[in-house]
Amino acid sequence: GGSISGEHGIGADKRCFMPDMFTAADLETMQWVRQVFNPKELANPGKVFPTPRTCGESAHSHLPLDLDDASLF
Repeated sequence: GGSISGEHGIGADKRCFMPDMFTAADLETMQWVRQVFNPKELANPGKVFPTPRTCGESAHSHLPLDLDDASLF
């Protein structure tokens, strides 16, 4: 039992696990409802739902920062 998230939403790091918890029909329905209330994708764009190809994709993905010059304080 359990779920990938309790009372909080699904973050980008957990969205790839959604197909393990929900059927394709469930995910399609959720995406449809999201589109009904957010047709211009202005609310949290590129978040929540996994894409068919990979789980880490987003419309505006960011590359990780190079921390070679970082120091500990």
